Amino acid sequence: MNESCRTLFPQGVAAALKRWETLQTAVHQGWGGEDSKEKAEWMVTVIVDLFHQKKPSDMVDKVELEDYIDDIMKNEFDALPDDSDLAFIATRIIRMWRDCVKEDTAGLTEFLKKSYTFVPKDVSEGEDSSSDDDGADGNDEDDSEGAMQGLQRGAAAVSLQDEPEPQPEVDPDGWETVKPKGRKGR
Repeated sequence: MNESCRTLFPQGVAAALKRWETLQTAVHQGWGGEDSKEKAEWMVTVIVDLFHQKKPSDMVDKVELEDYIDDIMKNEFDALPDDSDLAFIATRIIRMWRDCVKEDTAGLTEFLKKSYTFVPKDVSEGEDSSSDDDGADGNDEDDSEGAMQGLQRGAAAVSLQDEPEPQPEVDPDGWETVKPKGRKGR
């Protein structure tokens, strides 16, 4: 692995995690305590170390990375991310690593350029940050453009949660009708 990959891979992992709404919600709402931000930064380091500890021929597989990230989220942030969220973020990170091993940094460089212009949703006041449309399609081999579209779809779906709440319905007797607050699209 060349020197540019040794620099770009950790930046890519950091960018992918900064774009992951579940982690950002955990950080902004302090689910990991007062040092939530530091835990998120530490998470980047331990994920990068997981890849560097293995030989390129003993690649970290998707399930192993999903479990590793899931354990961190459970233990450090008391969060239970959706399996599809974990699959998507793990696929993105593994793709970056594979590109680095092949010394093909074009996709990673493009992802980083787009990440610098990415404006995350303000998750500091959100009640429920989960979304059924997170861009995960179960395809481990989709290209960088597909991953970007998945992130954009996820961001678009999340922004729908910022719509104002509907006014309560009051019947002629003065009783307010209570509607369930389930996820949209169920």
